[in-house]
Amino acid sequence: MNFRLAKINDINTLVKFRKQQLIDEGQIPNINIDTELHDYFSSIIESENSIIYIMTKNEKDVAVGGVYFLRYPPSFKNATGQTAYVHSMYTVAEYRGQGMASGILALIIDEVKKRNCKAIRLQATEYGKPVYKKAGFVESDGHMIMRL
Repeated sequence: MNFRLAKINDINTLVKFRKQQLIDEGQIPNINIDTELHDYFSSIIESENSIIYIMTKNEKDVAVGGVYFLRYPPSFKNATGQTAYVHSMYTVAEYRGQGMASGILALIIDEVKKRNCKAIRLQATEYGKPVYKKAGFVESDGHMIMRL
């Protein structure tokens, strides 16, 4: 497994993976969202508040996952207010169960720690929950969270 940071020339891959993720989650592709997804990924790829990783195997893109960095008002549980939100985690079907999502998640957790965030949040499908629980996330208020 190898990984790279997504760049502008990866947007078509990100759009393709996001659409397939939504279909795999049960959504019906009854409208064309290519332009909206292209605009979305274009705007976040160049932001210092977001990182997207692409995993490759045998030079083929097989998995993706990203993280946003947010700042909420400080609280007693998170004095800095720094929080990360994991998004767009997806693995091509024939590569699932081979550690791709876990590999991306490990990269994300390392980056979150480097940025001194005290919490990581995400929404998980039933299929993804075991990956996140194994990494140390717990379910909380409809999300999964890891406190650092």
